[in-house]
Amino acid sequence: FTKKLVEVLGVDGDTRGNIYFLDPNRGKLRRVTPSGSFDTLNAKFRNPRGLCVDSQNNVYVADTRNHRIRKIDPNGRISDVAGERNTPGNRDGPALS
Repeated sequence: FTKKLVEVLGVDGDTRGNIYFLDPNRGKLRRVTPSGSFDTLNAKFRNPRGLCVDSQNNVYVADTRNHRIRKIDPNGRISDVAGERNTPGNRDGPALS
């Protein structure tokens, strides 16, 4: 990773020692591995504003402009767990299955 980071949000780590953070200006989820290397997970977000990692090493991202909570599993599969694209709102609703 050679580009300059302007803003970093939502830092969290998994049980394998990886550190995840958001690069919101580029809409990217970045990872620092235990060996110190940087990589970018294959996902594009619109104005991501927060993240967390659960005990199964799933990463959850608040994909703000897409109005969704996204889940990235340890194999890199991306799914939506809440919200609808292009449907803003502030009401609580059911989680997606």
